[in-house]
Amino acid sequence: MMSDQPSKMRSIPTNVPITQTADTGHSAAMIVPSATVTMPQATAQPRPGNRSESAVARITQALERIAAPDLVTLMIGADRGLTGTFHGVSGFTEAWLDYTETFQRLHSEITELIEVRPDTVYSETHQTGTTATAGIELEYEPAAIFRFSGGRLQQAEFHLDRAAARKAAGLPPRETGD
Repeated sequence: MMSDQPSKMRSIPTNVPITQTADTGHSAAMIVPSATVTMPQATAQPRPGNRSESAVARITQALERIAAPDLVTLMIGADRGLTGTFHGVSGFTEAWLDYTETFQRLHSEITELIEVRPDTVYSETHQTGTTATAGIELEYEPAAIFRFSGGRLQQAEFHLDRAAARKAAGLPPRETGD
């Protein structure tokens, strides 16, 4: 089956176009289309129709045990992109459901955890997924910062731009090629 869509993207769409050459971008995918189609499992992510209410309830209960009453969750886009601000445990859940519902399939793997200070934890992840509307495969390297006060989670920041997250956490930039 041939498609006029690229078979794989290595970054998320941004408001600033990314320069691509004919042999690495959209043109290359059209020249050599993917020979297979991967269908996600019906329960891959909590999208309408396959959301596990019991899983959402378990996550909510776990958060209620550690979250401060005034927990703030920030979803921060790449390259000074859009930032969403959510409040409380219900805001954290709303932010993640909003994010995951854009995917047919999403896999997130923690690749590094750093205790920056006793009250700050920095996390890097590797995410792969397939968008819900266009079926485009994405792969990227986001990061998160978790800030605590009095042993309670005060703020959770989720960054698509890992370099910006490192800076916000007070970590030095990564060495080139790292």
